[in-house]
Amino acid sequence: MLKIFLVGVNGMERPQSINRSPERKKLAEMIANIYDDMIKKSERMADYLPLKKYPYSRDNFLSFLVLREMDLSKVQMALQEEGLAALETGEAHVIKSIEKILNNLGVYPPPPAALQCPDYTRAKEIMKTRAEAVFGTIQPPGIMVTLDSSLIHEPEIMEQLLLHGMDIARINCAHDSPPIWEKLIDEVRTAERKLTSIGKYGNRTCKIYMDLAGPKIRIGKIQNETLPLKLSVPRDAYGNAAGFIQGYISTRAENTMNDENGSDSATFILAVSAEDSFDQLKVGDELTFNDIRGRKRGMKVIDKRDSSCIKVQLDKTAYIDETTILQNEKITMSVRSLLSKPETIEVKKGDKLRLYLDENRLGHAGDEHTIPGVPVTLPKAFKNVRIGDRVFIDDGKVYGIVSHVTNQWIDLNIAAPSLKAKRIKEGNGFNLPDSLPSLNAASPTKKDLSDLSFIVKYADIVGLSFVHSPKDLSDLRDALERLAAPHLAVVAKIETKDAIHNLARIILEGLNFEGFGVMIARGDLAVEVGFENLAYAQEEILSICRAAHVPVIWATQVLDRLLKKGVPSRAEITDAIMANRAQCVMLNKGPYIIEALKVLSKLLHFDSNEDGKRTKIVKEFTAQYGIFHSLF
Repeated sequence: MLKIFLVGVNGMERPQSINRSPERKKLAEMIANIYDDMIKKSERMADYLPLKKYPYSRDNFLSFLVLREMDLSKVQMALQEEGLAALETGEAHVIKSIEKILNNLGVYPPPPAALQCPDYTRAKEIMKTRAEAVFGTIQPPGIMVTLDSSLIHEPEIMEQLLLHGMDIARINCAHDSPPIWEKLIDEVRTAERKLTSIGKYGNRTCKIYMDLAGPKIRIGKIQNETLPLKLSVPRDAYGNAAGFIQGYISTRAENTMNDENGSDSATFILAVSAEDSFDQLKVGDELTFNDIRGRKRGMKVIDKRDSSCIKVQLDKTAYIDETTILQNEKITMSVRSLLSKPETIEVKKGDKLRLYLDENRLGHAGDEHTIPGVPVTLPKAFKNVRIGDRVFIDDGKVYGIVSHVTNQWIDLNIAAPSLKAKRIKEGNGFNLPDSLPSLNAASPTKKDLSDLSFIVKYADIVGLSFVHSPKDLSDLRDALERLAAPHLAVVAKIETKDAIHNLARIILEGLNFEGFGVMIARGDLAVEVGFENLAYAQEEILSICRAAHVPVIWATQVLDRLLKKGVPSRAEITDAIMANRAQCVMLNKGPYIIEALKVLSKLLHFDSNEDGKRTKIVKEFTAQYGIFHSLF
């Protein structure tokens, strides 16, 4: 074999060209055939999918899909032997990547005449442009924060969210109502104006993202019960009272209830009826009563607000109900209006649970004669349920197998949890991975279409929940056009098995929007595909979206423990760093939202301020202790 060498650095000889071996010729021929087949099929499909917007994304995406349907195992092994890249590594620039591999094997195919083929640089520019069409001009990946209705009364927290990296504010239309949504959006804009006026926010604008509720199947109303109210005083290690609690007694209060989030250290409110006003009471007076266990208790008046409200202190735990009488020599008052709550329904392995297909029927606990039952909010979604199908409740925390089906109810044999019973509540969601609920529960729903009139007025991005097919997106596009809002960016939330199987068609439909993205909604998705398969499904969605230059939102349980407990787990830190591959990352609500936002911003934008900073820090942590120095 003839070899031509050049003298290289330090006198090393380097081959300028090498005649191809039979193995390389065979590999080149195999890849050339794959390339030709891919181009022909992609061109044929492109003819059937005319697209005014983003034809380069369509063409690259079709090439990627053709490649994915081929058995490439032998070719990939041969490429590894030659030290060349795998055919599927360049999802965002498939045709150009394969052309480069062929060039390295000495083959120079003519470029396809009917397909647009972005290279690496162009593909990167396209993704940047497409991400900006959805999320705006932000430092990628952007951070989306789910707003809680309590933020209406906490402007300081809203300001902190904006200062520490919230690029997009998310409102979930499955909760609250338009007046609450409008107040939340007003708070975002008010906080922006304040921060801008003092020079802390620049010219930025936080995008508003609103999720349509979609055809989510949930547990309906459960009948209420009125239970005695426990006023709990702290105890020491020996079970003795070790402190006190404070609360309000008021003739104007609507309900008697515990109020752990109350202001001014108050943890309970007692609504009472009294014949006399509180004018005659003074600070230091004591009100005595017998709690429902017959134990004598006393509350000391520590403050007077007005003639109808006093603040009291209790130093022993007490149980009260609407028979409880508070009194002293000056006044007598009776407790009223205990806040009723839905009955407690708990199940575990071996129990039965009945699902009522009448959403107006109230759920109830069970006894020795009846099994517990709950209504479902979308009965038509259960039309295809059969014996043996799996049913998951509350993101898989409760799992049952269908044992009996009628036109009025469905019975489940509970298979999990195994040890400790789990309470099921109003609003808990269902997943029916075996029962094809999408055939009878399309998205968007009537509620979604009603909410859309609000969304187009206030939001920049709309999320379509429980997308099952491209028709769901085309229906949404028609609705947006009727509302004169075709410019609104749209995000398809991928959270069912149907959505994954239809993802290519969903994306091709999504390319018709001005701005289009995909959310990997890992909560419902994990239940649908199985927790053990979530990572694989997530990776496949990322690859498919990269091939179509579609920006992705990485969502659900990001830094979840940190949000709820204030301390992150090791695994969720790794998960958050892996989210860097998406164009946006979503945080849910939680009491430690500011802390979680700070950590996430640091993890995602690790090397944003200084080139090479990330590499430098990583090398410091992983430097090896002089291994080469020890050899010489």
